Amino acid sequence: MSDGESISMPTMLTPDITTERLLLRPFRETDAPAEFRAAQDPRIGALCGWRPPESVEESLETIRTVFAQPWTWAITLRQAVKLPDSILADNPQFAQLRDVPRQRFSVFGEPVETVEPEGDGHTVIIPADEPIGAISLQSSIGLTDKDGKPLDLSTHDQALGYWVAAPLWGNGIATEAANALLKFAFTHTEIETVWGRFKFGNAGSQAVMRKIGMSEYGEDHHHWMPLIDEYWDEKIYSITREEWEAQEK
Repeated sequence: MSDGESISMPTMLTPDITTERLLLRPFRETDAPAEFRAAQDPRIGALCGWRPPESVEESLETIRTVFAQPWTWAITLRQAVKLPDSILADNPQFAQLRDVPRQRFSVFGEPVETVEPEGDGHTVIIPADEPIGAISLQSSIGLTDKDGKPLDLSTHDQALGYWVAAPLWGNGIATEAANALLKFAFTHTEIETVWGRFKFGNAGSQAVMRKIGMSEYGEDHHHWMPLIDEYWDEKIYSITREEWEAQEK
């Protein structure tokens, strides 16, 4: 994808996007085990409005349907990264590792190889090119205006959605990926406005949207989340092409 090349939504292209640390790429069916390990943490679904997968087969079905939509990317790392030992204490999926010495583990608890112990005897790593989340631009937004009426959006409006594996929260992964998608949207497509929404109290998503230059548009109260059969109050954020270009100068 060259600078200045414009991609319209009907072409359904999902090009690889590279940042300093990340490679955003289309999902593959072989990603199912890693996607399951990343998405099964209930803390993620509780913020995104979906139930965690219960099996690798369920994750595979998600990859074949939801993640097969255009402009949906797996978030992966370009190089393997070591995580601090505190990850073991902060994330429940690592509880079983405390008594397993002299091994190195991937970020979701899979043994990689036997190595000399470091610190408490464990080294937790994130392998390169393994999905650690997902990010997308989608036209099915379900947004309402400031009076609660459905917004009449065109193909020039897209919604930004993302999630990142819980052990990686606080490392700027979502911000870096979202910044890359804004650049893609406003330099290579016909998109004029990117929208975002998050549940009241989701300080992490609010911080990400503010960091990438989005501003609060309004609120959507009693919004039905069909995947979990709940009603949420949500904040709505947005950024236009003009606003993005101004902040890039």
